Amino acid sequence: MATTEERDIRDTQDEPIDADMRAQLRVQLLSARDRLHEELRRENAERADSDSGSGLSGAVPDPGDASVASEQTDLRHAQIGRDVAELRQIDAAQSFPIQV
Repeated sequence: MATTEERDIRDTQDEPIDADMRAQLRVQLLSARDRLHEELRRENAERADSDSGSGLSGAVPDPGDASVASEQTDLRHAQIGRDVAELRQIDAAQSFPIQV
């Protein structure tokens, strides 16, 4: 059985998109794109800050600390990959011709 959200989406798929709906969707896409660009800028700045501070002490990190740092790096990379994929989807959606 479909959830309410899935049913709502399927119920509206065959409905024509009018100019007002198209404008609303465009605003939502542009807003999402701006938010993702800002997240990527922030992540890049944070990475630059953390990279500039690494290696100052010269000490070999504790294996547990190294493991946590590696996991945090992997998570950050996954988040960036997700954001980039979403940006690509937004760009594709914007170039998709919508018949009104």
